[in-house]
Amino acid sequence: MCYIGSIFDISCPPQLLESCAQRAQDSVVEIKSSIRPLTPFDVQALLLYSIAVYWRNEPECGVRLLEEAIRTAVALGMNKKEFARNYAEADSVLEESWRRTWWVIYITDAHIAGSTHTYPFRTSGIEITTDLPCEEEQYEKGAIPSPRSLEDYENREFLGEDETDFSSYAELIGLTRGIDQALSPGNNADYRIYTTLAASADTSVRAWCSLLSPEKRQLIRPDGSFDEVMFKAFFIMHTYTVEIHRPLSALAHSAIESVSRCAPLAPSESLKCNNAMERDLHTVKCTQAINSIDELLTLPTDMKNHSPFIICMIANVTIAHLSACRFIFSGDRRAKSREKIRLTMGTLKRLSEHWTLGKRTYREIGIIARELLSLAKDPPASLAAIDLPVPDPTSPYFAALDMLPDANFDFCAFFDADAPSLTETGSFILQ
Repeated sequence: MCYIGSIFDISCPPQLLESCAQRAQDSVVEIKSSIRPLTPFDVQALLLYSIAVYWRNEPECGVRLLEEAIRTAVALGMNKKEFARNYAEADSVLEESWRRTWWVIYITDAHIAGSTHTYPFRTSGIEITTDLPCEEEQYEKGAIPSPRSLEDYENREFLGEDETDFSSYAELIGLTRGIDQALSPGNNADYRIYTTLAASADTSVRAWCSLLSPEKRQLIRPDGSFDEVMFKAFFIMHTYTVEIHRPLSALAHSAIESVSRCAPLAPSESLKCNNAMERDLHTVKCTQAINSIDELLTLPTDMKNHSPFIICMIANVTIAHLSACRFIFSGDRRAKSREKIRLTMGTLKRLSEHWTLGKRTYREIGIIARELLSLAKDPPASLAAIDLPVPDPTSPYFAALDMLPDANFDFCAFFDADAPSLTETGSFILQ
């Protein structure tokens, strides 16, 4: 904890504390070998240290540490409902801490899967019955209510109105599990299978949005406070929307994107969508998600307080936004997008002040941006060069490009449960 604090406090040189943290981590391995059984506190230490190591530009080491934390947590039974109570020593705050420890492991695993574009997650096949965390304010005050079960959450559409109030943390977990289940088949170069996967992911996100309470849809509460956990959930939702739909859209991949560690590999040629209306639909979904991320970045949150994995999320969405400027936008729309890209680059620069891998990511996106924006002087010729049909601006789907979230910050507006269905059994209904 002291080492992580030193990363943010410039008055405290981190080198000495980094050495201490490394020695402590090494001692955990020795403990596992002979001295004493590992404890849940060791799991917490490994988890926190793995995140710091990953973003101090040692991602491979960070992943190994996370894998060790997962193995130890499962061996201890932290993924089971009864663990928190059995190890809580009759302390409700400690009991809540154990629940949160497992779920942070799961969400961190999801972040690494998203940052490396490798699915399913490491924890995808693990049986989980751990109860859900409470609201942040309740945890901070030590006023821990009776926990809600994962089973209740997964059947929430059938519960009475007075039983559907789940914490923001529970909603973040629910979204992550929905994405996990949709993407568990893994990346696939087969067009038919991939479109079915994309449809499944859309269904999961849309269902999640439709079941949110009105209070959870609004990030700014009536008392003026800000829901940081739901902010993260919406950020993840829109990032995955871009990730899933971009390979099928007109936001073409450029070779220069391989410069970025965060960027996904170029999609297979077999995923090229030759149906103009389908391609436009995927393009609109991407651009709407990009617009929503831009809106989120203007809200009154301190980005430094969020997981550093948000750096890769911003990077991937920015790359997609640059592709839109390169291949789709022109005139006033392109000028406005350039200003939004300045916002995302400024956010990346701010986050890079603390994380070495963040500095690297900021430089990589800068290289990609200079290349793509300089090539954008003659879009028609460039589009012809890669044999990509120019999107039809008269398409009914492109009318949605002008739909930005309103001042109420209801980011589920695009997933209105009463809207006409866009997918059915993996196929697009194009009418």
